Amino acid sequence: MKATVTVLKQQWFLLALSLVVVVGMWQATFFAPYTEGRQFRSAVVGLVMFLTALPLPLGAFLRAVRRPQAALLASVINLGFAPLLAWPFVKLLGPQLGGGLAVALAVPCTLSTAAVWTRRAGGNDVTAVMVTILTNLTCVVATPLWLWLMTSQIIEDFSLWEQIQRLGWLVLLPIGLAQGARCWPRLAHFASQRKPLFGILSQVGVLYIVLLGSVQSALVWRQGQSDSLWQWLMVLALIPTIHLGLFCLGLALARWTRLGVSDHSAVAISGSQKTFMIGAEVALTLGLSILPLLIYHVFQLFADTVLADRMRQASAPGSASLGQGSGVVAGTSEQ
Repeated sequence: MKATVTVLKQQWFLLALSLVVVVGMWQATFFAPYTEGRQFRSAVVGLVMFLTALPLPLGAFLRAVRRPQAALLASVINLGFAPLLAWPFVKLLGPQLGGGLAVALAVPCTLSTAAVWTRRAGGNDVTAVMVTILTNLTCVVATPLWLWLMTSQIIEDFSLWEQIQRLGWLVLLPIGLAQGARCWPRLAHFASQRKPLFGILSQVGVLYIVLLGSVQSALVWRQGQSDSLWQWLMVLALIPTIHLGLFCLGLALARWTRLGVSDHSAVAISGSQKTFMIGAEVALTLGLSILPLLIYHVFQLFADTVLADRMRQASAPGSASLGQGSGVVAGTSEQ
């Protein structure tokens, strides 16, 4: 019984995620009116971005600017190279899955998970924080530009400027407000000491967005626009391959460029991880499926847990602890 309670505490988010997807697709007609509340949905996304950015130590990022090589390398992999891997499959997979895959690979690094997993691997989590901030700031232009290049032929009336403006409000403004709020020492200390609380609040917002995405996907399928089995099998094969490929690429380039050992895991993890919240909002706005993004998100949680533990074991043989309390979902406060 005690073991069951422990598993539920550690894995509650993934269990809730599965339940929300099932309920959203099963009761799509009932929840359909909620998908029309675009302003409320945007407010939820902005709030989650604020809550996730509030505990981030911007000071550590500024101190790391003096040695930006590792962070720049990971950022180029994450937001410069990764979208190219989706491009050949967009038309092949169709508007829903193809567009959804494009969104999944065109969004930036997570705001929290990359640092948690890098720390778990025994790496330089400051580099991961730097990648997070760099990719989230540049995604305001980079993500819409990638999506315009990849999906403009399958999405009617795609407005590049409108998407740039929208991401500016949903990403830059909350991050700026959160870091401005950290100028108040008491609030900064409270946010740093209460990361789990902020994580739970953010996860609730993520579950709401997942519900809306599941409902929208189910409604599309019921209109006779469902994807074929071979397209689904391709997506299920592509996502793990791409994520692991990006991870290995980051690790190989970090070693080839002779970065510090502590930066190897930081580049591999932050270069391959993708945020869920921004991608889900973009996909919902464009009428695309969030399921490829959701699959990528869940896979990276499990895969990077195993990879981070192995990297830590390799760097410190005989280590008795592999990041107590981080768990499989410890870093899922934003996505």
